[in-house]
Amino acid sequence: MQKTIFLFALLFSVVLIAQQGQKPHTQVKAQSLPGNIYNILHDSTTQLDIVFITGKGGSMSLEGRNVRFFTSFVTRQVVDKKPNAPLDGTLLWQINGRAFQMGNLYFTGDSSGYITFERDNKEYINALTPDGSAFLKNRGGK
Repeated sequence: MQKTIFLFALLFSVVLIAQQGQKPHTQVKAQSLPGNIYNILHDSTTQLDIVFITGKGGSMSLEGRNVRFFTSFVTRQVVDKKPNAPLDGTLLWQINGRAFQMGNLYFTGDSSGYITFERDNKEYINALTPDGSAFLKNRGGK
């Protein structure tokens, strides 16, 4: 019950953020998550919640080593953010029930996509592997 309420609250906040419009475009070189944050995301998170906004919709929750398996789909490779790309989903990584890092999911093709992260008022963009993008699309994305 508590997890369901949390997922609805997460989805509601994502919809509100999406309705606020995009930030003005500035010429800032995209960066991927800093190494220490990426390592914590990959090695230390214990739960992951995914809420799909487009496609079939729905949500997924992963725990334990499934979180590490999924997080291996998030590369350290930076990609350019696609202007006006629709938000396809949100992700929330947790450590022992406490929020660690949120991300926004975007699909850019049949087997490509990326996740944007905001941390310390900076935006980071990490590409998904082709397998990761395909996995997510089959589970609830477009």
